Amino acid sequence: MNHVPTVLLTGATDGIGRALASALALRGARLLLHGRSEAKLARLAGELPGCETLRADFADLTEVRAMGAQLAARREPIDVLIANAGVFMTERVLTVDGCETTFQVNHLAHLRLMLDLLPALRPGGRVVVVASTSHDKVRAVDLDNLDWHRDFAGYPAYGLAKLAQLAAALELAPRLWERDITLQALHPGSILTKLQVAGWGGGGDPAPDAAVARVLALALDEPRPLPTGQWWVEGRPRAANPLLDDADLRRALMSRSMALLEVRT
Repeated sequence: MNHVPTVLLTGATDGIGRALASALALRGARLLLHGRSEAKLARLAGELPGCETLRADFADLTEVRAMGAQLAARREPIDVLIANAGVFMTERVLTVDGCETTFQVNHLAHLRLMLDLLPALRPGGRVVVVASTSHDKVRAVDLDNLDWHRDFAGYPAYGLAKLAQLAAALELAPRLWERDITLQALHPGSILTKLQVAGWGGGGDPAPDAAVARVLALALDEPRPLPTGQWWVEGRPRAANPLLDDADLRRALMSRSMALLEVRT
C-alpha cells in the first residue's frame, strides 16, 4: 500500500490482538483498535499514541451495531479489517441477544460488523478473518441447535463458531471481490493467550511473533494474496473442513446467522 493504511482491529487489548496492534503501529498504520474493557483500551491508547480506541462488547449486538454505525457515518475509508476478537466458553451462557456466547462473539458479531462496514471498506482493501483449525473437528452441523440448548461442550461450540465464521467468509468473499476487496481467513497458530488457557489449559508458543507475521502478511504485505476467499495455515493456503464445500450448508448457516442477528430478548 502506497498510502498510510487505516486498519480496524477487533480484540486489540489481549493476546495476539495486542501484539498485532504494536506491530501495526510500527508499520505506520492508522489504527482503529476495538476492545471490551475501557481500562484496557485506555492503557492501549497510552502505549500507542495516535491510535483511536473503540469500545463494544461483542456479547451485545446493540453495541456492535453502534460501533459499526459510528464508523460508517464518518465516510472515512477503511483499508483493512482484521476480525480477531474471540472467546472460548467452558459453560453455556446466553448473551443479552439470546444467543450462545461462543457463537455470537466469534461469529455473529463479526458478521454484523462486516455487513455494516461494507460501504466503508476501500476498494483495493482487505479483510482478514482470524479463525482456527478447531473448525476441522466439526463433523456435522445441527442448524436447530446453534444456541446449544442440547449437549453443550466447550470444544464443539468453539469449533462450530469457527466453522460458521469461515462459512460466512466464503459467502461474503465474492461480494467483496466485486468491489476489489480481498478476504482471507487464517489459523494464526497455537499461541499462549487468555483464550488458549481457557480452552486448552495453556500450551502454545509463548511468543506471538510468528502468528503476528502471518496476519500481517495477509493484511498489509504486497501483493495481495489471490484468489480471494482462501484458508491459510502456517502461512500457506490449505483445504478447509470438507463441510464447507457444501454450498447449501454454507448458505443455510448464513441464513440462520442473518436471522439471529435480528433476535432481541
